[in-house]
Amino acid sequence: MTPKLHARRLVASVPNKIREALGLEPEDALIRHFGMHIVPLDQLRDCRGAGGWCDGVSLTTDRVICFAPSPRSRRQNFTLLHEFGHFLVNEDDDVLDWLADRPNPAADVERLCDAIAAQILLPDATILRVLDGHKPTPEHLHQLYAASRASEEVCAIALANRLPVRGAVVLIRRRTAAVVFAASNGWPLLHIHRGLVVPQHHPLRDLGIRQRWSGWTTSDLRLAISEPLPDTPIPNLLQAWAEAGANRTTTILLDTLSRKGVAGDAYTRRTNVRSMPYEEMLACPHCGHGSSSNIYPCEECEFPPCRQCGRCQCI
Repeated sequence: MTPKLHARRLVASVPNKIREALGLEPEDALIRHFGMHIVPLDQLRDCRGAGGWCDGVSLTTDRVICFAPSPRSRRQNFTLLHEFGHFLVNEDDDVLDWLADRPNPAADVERLCDAIAAQILLPDATILRVLDGHKPTPEHLHQLYAASRASEEVCAIALANRLPVRGAVVLIRRRTAAVVFAASNGWPLLHIHRGLVVPQHHPLRDLGIRQRWSGWTTSDLRLAISEPLPDTPIPNLLQAWAEAGANRTTTILLDTLSRKGVAGDAYTRRTNVRSMPYEEMLACPHCGHGSSSNIYPCEECEFPPCRQCGRCQCI
């Protein structure tokens, strides 16, 4: 079981009408339906110690949620629902048993609560409607933002969950050329830390509003290559699609080398994947379903099972 699957199960346990109310007006719904006490505290820091993206803390046994106020903002909505996630986790024995066996339960519970907040603010029905069977692209992040009450960070989490291979959705602040958020999927996770500055002369640094770039880059952003690729294989290259908005550049990174069986050595695999239409990379080879799974890859073929038929590359 993964944090995302636990999150889906816990969110599904909340009645539909209450779940919809939480997505629209989290503070009011938490008070009215769960008897929570919501306490604004300016002293809270911007980041949880275990890495969760929120600025709150909860006393679940007393039904108290403390948070750094940013009135009626999407970030505040996420914070309140993240803390509500802690309440759901502490009431569920299956999750507590799972966490007890994890090597880093503090980090896992923060990821789980992030996923719970994202599921409530951006339900699957909205994501499927926006994607409409098409490939995830940077433009979809802005469409998800417009179609929901979710922050850009939550939209990035939703898109990352649907990447076909190990990868990440990265938000870069254009004014400072620094990473402000990165949502990863697959295993091992791509660790793209907040504050990472895009180097000078990198194509991602100089994009104007609505300008796009596609090519290859390393996860530390120190190297970027536009097509064609060089003859000499370069380790850790990720395929990239990027589009700049008014304040942030959205970048999708895919580890296309994580797919086995494409052919031969690393460079051959890269060139074959490069020439493959993006839609084919998303489609299940067994049933043709176009929506990738959010389950971690199979240990044998390193490809995530299809959400529709449950089969991976080696079945």
